[in-house]
Amino acid sequence: MLLTDLPDDILIYIIKKFLNLNDSIQISKTCTRFYTLLNSYKIWTLLLQKHPVLDLNYPNDYDEVYRLVKYQNLRNRKYVTKIFYLYNEKMFPSIQIGDETRDTFGFRSVYLTDDNNFLWLNINDIYNYTPIENPKFYKKYTNGINYYKKFKIFGPGIDIRKFRKKENVLVCSSEKSIKSFLLDSKFELKNTINEPRSKINCIELSIKRQKIIYGCTDGTLKICDLFNNENKQSQLNLNDRIIRCCLSPCENQIAVGTAGINSMDGNDPCALRIHDFDRLTEKQILRNPGRLRIGSGVLALSYIDENLIMSAGYDTFIRIFDIRSNKCVQSLEEPEDMSICSVCCSKYYGLISGNDRQSIIRYWDRRFNRVISSFTASKTNSSIYSLASTPESIFACWDKGVTLIDFR
Repeated sequence: MLLTDLPDDILIYIIKKFLNLNDSIQISKTCTRFYTLLNSYKIWTLLLQKHPVLDLNYPNDYDEVYRLVKYQNLRNRKYVTKIFYLYNEKMFPSIQIGDETRDTFGFRSVYLTDDNNFLWLNINDIYNYTPIENPKFYKKYTNGINYYKKFKIFGPGIDIRKFRKKENVLVCSSEKSIKSFLLDSKFELKNTINEPRSKINCIELSIKRQKIIYGCTDGTLKICDLFNNENKQSQLNLNDRIIRCCLSPCENQIAVGTAGINSMDGNDPCALRIHDFDRLTEKQILRNPGRLRIGSGVLALSYIDENLIMSAGYDTFIRIFDIRSNKCVQSLEEPEDMSICSVCCSKYYGLISGNDRQSIIRYWDRRFNRVISSFTASKTNSSIYSLASTPESIFACWDKGVTLIDFR
């Protein structure tokens, strides 16, 4: 007997019991009866509720089948918010999640900064941990998290401002120095770079070229060797305070976000520039639609892919630029007129932003140009300094702690 010979109720039972979402999509393409059956009995709704929908990182097949249900599922999804780590004093914390689902140690890693310490956490410990009810007596050394490693990078009183981890290399920066480590069997310090003249605002790491890129408040972008401090540094003078820098996925371009105060060519100030990594020359100037207000600098900057770059900052807009056409292809405006401190974007449609006040996190769908959901990381009037996400959760860093928003 063929499947097409079975009655509808038995077919629905088989699909719900034995097939997942991907299998159901494939079987709906085989004949008109299966497609009509799956839509008429709302099987997509039941299957999508079991599937994580936060990141919207799905192949195109999912969008062709039932796009609206995914949107409604994300909007109405129940979630749990818990503060799993608190600081003793106000910080500028950073967070990063391992690129691979499971790293060499057998679990998904979460990297976090705490004053002068670098923390290496197991994401499963964070998911399974239940915080105590009274946060007033909450102590960071009794939070129930099992640290895989905890390293003291700088001395007392020095905060890790930014860090980047790629493969087995870790680079951490304070206001006046940068340290690079090799994460092998030992946590080995390989290089130290001192910057006595200016403060370091941002860092980036190139594994392919073995280089460290960092920007300073005096407007210079400097490039130095990762493990060798004897070679001469290369630098670019942008005549504006550098706030953010990032590398393209192929590591052939450097995007630099500045404060947008001074101009190099005598025209209106521009806060976003693209530089060629090989020649160390300015390649493009990405201008905002309309006239840029002086001081509307870039606070968040990242590449979506090789041709799309995303920026956000003081002017309350998230903008996505196409480097090929040198134009802004999408603009998302913050509904409550607040600056945007951090942005985390998925490969397809999801986008998460953190505001500079009231600890507000917003989830955007780029297909609809609107906010789908808003979350609050804490009850304080803090900025969201750093964001990271998985398909099931959001990690948000604010000045006194780190919050997990769990959608599982």
